[in-house]
Formats: sequence, structure tokens, C-alpha cells
Amino acid sequence: MSKIKLSVLMPSYNKGPYIRQSIDSVLNQKTNFDFNLIITDDCSTDETLGIINEYVKKYPRRVILLPSDKNQGLLSNIIKAYKFMNCEYFCCLDPDDYLTDEHFYQNAVDFLESHKDFSIYAANTSAIDENGKIYTQNTNYTDEYYDSDFQDMLVNRAPLGNTISSVFRNDVINADLISKIEQFVGSQYDEAAYREDDFRNRIHLQSGRAHWVNNVVGVYRYTPSGLYRASNRLKKHLLKIVSYINMYMFFDKKYPEFMVMAKDRTLQMLHQVIRGNLNAVLNFSQGEVAKFFEVMGKIISYDEQYADEITKQIMRDCQERRVRWYEYIFSVKKTQNHKVLYLLGLKIKL
Repeated sequence: MSKIKLSVLMPSYNKGPYIRQSIDSVLNQKTNFDFNLIITDDCSTDETLGIINEYVKKYPRRVILLPSDKNQGLLSNIIKAYKFMNCEYFCCLDPDDYLTDEHFYQNAVDFLESHKDFSIYAANTSAIDENGKIYTQNTNYTDEYYDSDFQDMLVNRAPLGNTISSVFRNDVINADLISKIEQFVGSQYDEAAYREDDFRNRIHLQSGRAHWVNNVVGVYRYTPSGLYRASNRLKKHLLKIVSYINMYMFFDKKYPEFMVMAKDRTLQMLHQVIRGNLNAVLNFSQGEVAKFFEVMGKIISYDEQYADEITKQIMRDCQERRVRWYEYIFSVKKTQNHKVLYLLGLKIKL
């Protein structure tokens, strides 16, 4: 396959009601360069594959299907697309989102071609919920554009795009990086750190800056079955915390800011999930609670003084409410970290 200017990567699974609009929005892009759409389908069981094959037949050079004979998960399908693409620039598009700016890819490539010190071109988006309500996502930014770098990202001062609205210079994704992240395929929490926008933004900010324009270029669809939205409150916090810890390790422990993010999110989790409604804790799975203590153990191993902060926050609860939480922990205590349980005030000897 000869090298082309831009590849659009679309991992798909059972998005029959939306994927036609998504594909059309890519094919409607107005560019003076060649681009292709690489769809890695994860063994869809609805009409998705039939729709994709219609486009492959009609646009054989532009639409490429990489099917799977069994369900492998999102990270595996992203990696499959990474291995196949041969391009100067790439972007990703979920099969239930769609572009509204027909010149987005042209504008992105034009900017990156003339600004070699930038590795990301991004833009604003709108979001649509399951009721059809559309609203602009990043409303806190009012300037026409913002430029940022890796350090800005570490202190949350970098407006960055999401999946639909980010184009990357293809100078980071290589065999070594792919090999490094393949080990996390199939790990429920760990793979989440490497499959989405945040990871792509972080690794590309290591090689250049990001340019974000305050123009809406597409619509991001919120669906109740989405990987993040379908999770309960505890799991949502855990996915973020595990991601921060993984990034600390991925970058060879060079950036303690990631552990600060993990610690801050842990305190949020304790406040919202445990102190906010202890009765809800009883609905969490034993695996989620076990992961909670595993994560706490990693953070405390990094900063033992943090255990005092955690303990103080939990101990603010009244004794009566803590009892139900402790009783639940006792039911899964064999899977827990002894040190963490002790620091939390349970004084359990396993």
C-alpha cells in the first residue's frame, strides 16, 4: 500500500443505526489530497458489516474493511488499524459520530504542513444525547485558537480535541509503541488507558505542540451503552485513576503530575461514592471493590502519607454508616491488600 496523506481510523461494533452517517461525513470531506477510511470491525452482529461492505464495493480504494472473526475489544481493533495505516497524518472517528465541517481535514493538513513543530491539530465539537439534544462541548474557551504543549496538559491548561476532532502527525505510532501497548489488550481497566483520545494526545504532545481552533467541526454522540457512560460511578472513577497510574509508568515515572491526578481523583471517588451514598456501595461488584483497594495500594506505595488523607476522609462518616461498608469489605477481604485495609481503619489480619 502506497503512502497517502491522511488515514481515518474507525473501530466499529454494532453501530448499524449510525455508521452510514459517520462514513458519509468522511467521504464528503473536500480535500486536494488523497485519504482513506480504515474500518476495523469487531465482529458486529447487527447490520453494521452489511453497510460497511456497501461502501467498500462502491469506494474500493477509499474505504477499507479489516474484519474480525471474533470479538476482541476496542484496543485490539485500534492497534489493528495502527498496524495497517501508512500515512503522513491520521485521525480517528467513532462510528456513531459524524463530521459537520467539510473542510476539517483540509484545514488540519494545511496547518500541520506549514507548522512542523506541531503534532496535533484539533477543534471544538458539539455533542448529541440520546434524546437528540445538541450542545457545544467546550464553552469555557472563548479565544479563536489556543496552542499548548505537554506541560500545559499536565496542569490541565491544554484545550484538546476528542476522537472526532483531532488530527495527528504520524511520527509517533511505530512498532515499538504498538508492542508496548499490546500487553494491555484484554485487561479491563488497563487497556482503557491506551485506547482513547487522552493517550493519543499525550504521546503526540511529546513530539510537538497542539493547535486547537474554536470551531465546531462535528458531533459527538453520547449513548447510554458507551464504554464510559455505561459504567457505574465507582468504575468511572477507577478507569480514570488507573489511566493516570498507567501514564506515570508509561512515561518512566518522569511526570509525578500523573500521580497527583490519581490522588486527586481518588479523593473525589471517596467523597462521591463512599461518603456520598454508602448504600450504593453494596451494589458494586466484588471485582470493582477489589480493584478499588488495588488502586489505593498503588497510590499509598507511591506516597505513604496519602494514607492519612484517605483515612481521615473515610472516618468523617458516622459509625453507623461505616458499619455497612465494613461488612461488605469483610465479605471480599480475601482479595484485598492487607496494608490498605489496615490503613483504612479496619485493622484486619488476613
